[in-house]
Amino acid sequence: MKGMRGPLVAWGITRAGLLLVALLASQLLVSGLVLQKGNLVYPAAGPLPLQIWSRWDGEWYRLIAERGYRDADLYVAERQQEAAGRFAAYKPGDATGFFPLYPLLLRLLGLIGIPTLAGGVLVANLALVAAVRLLRDLARLDEGDEAAERAVWALLCFPTSFFLSSVYAESLMLACLLGSLRAARAGRPLVAGGLAALCALSKPTGFLVLLPLLDELIVVNRDRTIAWLSRAAAALAMPCAAVGAYMLYCRHLYGDPLAFLVRQERWRHGGLSGPWRAFLLYLESPRLHDAHHSTIDLVMALLCLAAIPWMFLRLRRSYALYAAAAILLPLGSTLWSFSRFAATIFPLHLLIAALTAGPKPRFAGYLAIAAPLSGFFMALYAAWWWVG
Repeated sequence: MKGMRGPLVAWGITRAGLLLVALLASQLLVSGLVLQKGNLVYPAAGPLPLQIWSRWDGEWYRLIAERGYRDADLYVAERQQEAAGRFAAYKPGDATGFFPLYPLLLRLLGLIGIPTLAGGVLVANLALVAAVRLLRDLARLDEGDEAAERAVWALLCFPTSFFLSSVYAESLMLACLLGSLRAARAGRPLVAGGLAALCALSKPTGFLVLLPLLDELIVVNRDRTIAWLSRAAAALAMPCAAVGAYMLYCRHLYGDPLAFLVRQERWRHGGLSGPWRAFLLYLESPRLHDAHHSTIDLVMALLCLAAIPWMFLRLRRSYALYAAAAILLPLGSTLWSFSRFAATIFPLHLLIAALTAGPKPRFAGYLAIAAPLSGFFMALYAAWWWVG
């Protein structure tokens, strides 16, 4: 537990605040299910303090963990029939859009008697604590102790950081990503490759770990021995092999190794284009907030785009490369869930920590804006309103 006291204190304070807000909101606000018809709801038995962390994608992860991918399709088909066409138009194979590592961990916990609801919250928060510790370690290597502590609070108070404690795979992907980079910087390429493989199996965007890993293992170490470069090449092959194995599984289930991409294309309004596509789609029907035309997501996307040059100036190159890809890739389709994605773009939190060095009011100003927004979005999420 050495070195964990600071991250644990920060995690405990921020999660306790979010939990209190969520409990109040779930009892005082009108449920979003009243007006937002057709959402997947997978019933979960458990105390309210756990239930409020499982909304939206959390329902899918629990469904897959308990029934598997094929039975998940059967459940969704039954729900669509019961709703007489009012349920969302899900299709066979849609569950594959939720990558297997997180639901697999929930199923393994179920084997020892831990329900998927409790297991989902447990895995997410253990991964978040690990991610916070790793983020602090990486920040300390380049920026020093004070910046490292600010990075921890910047992440935990980020407006959509509650997703990192919810029954979502975000914190698991982030922990694997940061662990992979930490191992790479420590000169342990095979460990880095193994963690990168887990990252790639956490979420569809997990494969972006290849960019910073390539830079850290090959470009930075291009003068190393042939034996080192061989281990580095093996490390880079691991996430590719992991995704390849999942593609074979999708082919076995649905006859299409790219079933998970088919689902993404349909829900994200077609295939990828340039990063301007999301903005053009937004302009067709601007709204304060919805799936594809959200002004809230628009503001977040613009802030992230503005941060890219600063990242290349202030942060390690591998981090900036990852951030640029993680920001630009989703903008090639729609703004859908962009604010949620932003929570896992760890260089953003490192940049906030770096830019707020000096007078304490700088960082306090960030917290004064971010923390209330985090509570507001948590309240909406707990009451089943779409946030991201």
